[in-house]
Amino acid sequence: MSKIRHVNGWTLIEDSREQRPLDFSPFAQYGVSVLRRRVRTGDYTILGFERQVVIERKSLSDAVSTLTHGRERFTREIYDRAAFASAKLIVVEATWADLSRPYSFCDANPESIVNSLFALMMPPTNAHVFCARSRRLIAWYIVKFCAMFIHRVTNGSAGMWRAIFARDAADLPPFADVGVAASLHHPQAMEV
Repeated sequence: MSKIRHVNGWTLIEDSREQRPLDFSPFAQYGVSVLRRRVRTGDYTILGFERQVVIERKSLSDAVSTLTHGRERFTREIYDRAAFASAKLIVVEATWADLSRPYSFCDANPESIVNSLFALMMPPTNAHVFCARSRRLIAWYIVKFCAMFIHRVTNGSAGMWRAIFARDAADLPPFADVGVAASLHHPQAMEV
């Protein structure tokens, strides 16, 4: 298969209110720059596609709190402000196993939390949910998600299919090139 046409740089916007920003520096060599400024909805988006791409990042405790006590506000944000976003991603800094067992910080029902996340993946929200403990893996996933979106909108459906089937999809490095391969086999080695 032919190599995908490289997108000449793009900018990830990181909300200036992020208290624990992710490290996107390994992706600078691939044309990804980061701009810190206030994001209206979510924690990350793509410059020029702020209304189409909404990425929300949550720690385990924040996700549980959001899906219990903050459920009304979060649901309003996802359904109202992000309603027209064609690409919605919710990233949880925990594994599905972490989400599925009792929490040490509250008495929320893990089954309800997991069910709530699955409900967000269904219409009308259609959000994608990604769970991982590794912050480097999460950063890679966010960049990959955004790069695939950019290829889709810049090359149409043909660009999407080339991006899906190409070995170097979206011209981003595989896990090993940005130091996240170990997290697939030894997740505890990558926890930050």
